Amino acid sequence: MSTRFMPNPSFVHAFRAAIFTAFAALCSLSSAALQAAPAWSVSRMQSADSLLLDVTDPNLRQLLVYEDSLISLGDSLVRGSSYEVREAACVAFIPMLVRALRTPDAFDFPFDRVQTLSVVRAPDQSFRLFTFQMMLWDYTYRYFGAIQYRDNELRLTPLMDASLFMADSVLNTAVLGPEEWYGAIYYGITSRKHKGKTFYFLFGFDGLDLFSSRKLVEVLQFENERPVFGAPLFPDKSEEPVFSNRFILEYKKEASASLNYDKELEQIVFDHLVPENPLSEGIRSTYIPDGTYEGFSWDKKGHWVYVDKVFTQMQLFAPDYTPESDPSQDPFNYENRSKKRDE
Repeated sequence: MSTRFMPNPSFVHAFRAAIFTAFAALCSLSSAALQAAPAWSVSRMQSADSLLLDVTDPNLRQLLVYEDSLISLGDSLVRGSSYEVREAACVAFIPMLVRALRTPDAFDFPFDRVQTLSVVRAPDQSFRLFTFQMMLWDYTYRYFGAIQYRDNELRLTPLMDASLFMADSVLNTAVLGPEEWYGAIYYGITSRKHKGKTFYFLFGFDGLDLFSSRKLVEVLQFENERPVFGAPLFPDKSEEPVFSNRFILEYKKEASASLNYDKELEQIVFDHLVPENPLSEGIRSTYIPDGTYEGFSWDKKGHWVYVDKVFTQMQLFAPDYTPESDPSQDPFNYENRSKKRDE
């Protein structure tokens, strides 16, 4: 697996503390304070599209205006020509999103026109997760996220991406809080219950670096209403399996590997990966799909069980478990969507 650059510890602490504190402060601001905060562009806020013409509900009208602003900021966030442009858009995007979420009835508003914002909703409708990304100057990615809970008033838990500072050796065993989240774009979710506990399984994409991408299944549970990431529920392939706290697929940047939940099979299904050349065994940046599929099925004992081969019959076409919004090199399918929007 790839090894990420590990910065100076004092810088790490200061960076994490500053960003997390800023996001947490935004989440706790009063509505009046947020309304008084400077908007990124008043003219852009007033440029809501023709959808507004048929909308009479004032809350929905306001949410559509916010959504227009997030569309514009998201475009700069993903496609900005320089790091400075992307950073400025990110700094504006976060408070704009929080202002939008403070609008009454915002929990049920989908934000589906904001193509650079991924939103997944818990199967039990108790919360939803927002995630988005920003590419840094070194072509790695930082991820931003927040959990919004179903409530009469806005309750948000900001997620601080600490993956830059995590050694690969700890990923299988780490139990993480919201201030040390392994950042990713979440594109899917499912859940299981065992002995009164609900485990949510989040399917995510991490652009990682110039050579590799990752897809993962993260475990989320709540302890005293606090989100906790990671639980030993994923076995390895040995006869006496060792369990990992999350499942990670790392593969060649130019490849497209699938990892998703199949509702019909009630299994997690993913591509079996092999090195392009036998001599590159163990170098994950050379791994590509070989056309077969592995998986996990849920055991009544409260964990996943490894399935060596998911499909045994011959098929004309391999199943495609890559969501439209999650191609391996473009998590939001942004290029194709932009072309369609411009046509």
